Amino acid sequence: MGALIHALVALLLLAAPASAQWNQGLFQRAGSAPTGATAWDLANCGLTLSSGNTVATAGASGTFSNCRSTTSRTGKLYFQLVEGISAFNYDWAGGVANASYGISGIDIGGTVNSIGCYDAIGSGPAPLYFNGTNVAQCSQSAMTNGSILEVAVDTTAGKYWSKHTVDTLWDNSGVDNPATGTGGISLSFASPFFIVVSLKSSAAATIVPHPTGCPAPSGFACWDP
Repeated sequence: MGALIHALVALLLLAAPASAQWNQGLFQRAGSAPTGATAWDLANCGLTLSSGNTVATAGASGTFSNCRSTTSRTGKLYFQLVEGISAFNYDWAGGVANASYGISGIDIGGTVNSIGCYDAIGSGPAPLYFNGTNVAQCSQSAMTNGSILEVAVDTTAGKYWSKHTVDTLWDNSGVDNPATGTGGISLSFASPFFIVVSLKSSAAATIVPHPTGCPAPSGFACWDP
């Protein structure tokens, strides 16, 4: 009888639409389930995780804690991070880093092995940091609670682009464009890369490795297949 029930369940799942067979909230996409869906890595995270480890939240402390994704990738990749920020400036940062970046160490963008976009509430374009230096602007608009940061990275060419979903300009530049390989921030650290955030003062970050419809620039793939 047990075997018959299992067989009937399997038939029902096969008959259901793919989107109904697999619905994991932020990781949902039409068609079929991606393999190796990315979340925040509990073993490499100094933040509190929730919602299936897709949301990382800092405590009230004014000291940064870091967290990285479960998977690292190479290639031409795209992902999004949802910004949950408080009333403080510079309490949220997101970007990429390699395995040499210490999760318990300095916040993202403060080393040669990471690059990160920081919030600058109400003060215009957000700053992008690499090796402790503000090297560019990573958004056209000011960050607000709920802003969505888009990141495109080409590990072969060693380039990085970012903007908010509401922005028309990548890197707040009239030239930079990942689809054509134009501009971007040159990366000197080796891939593969992890998605990384640094948070403090109760800030939160939601990882979205495959946004609905995968609005990646031409030639780029979403972080999760």
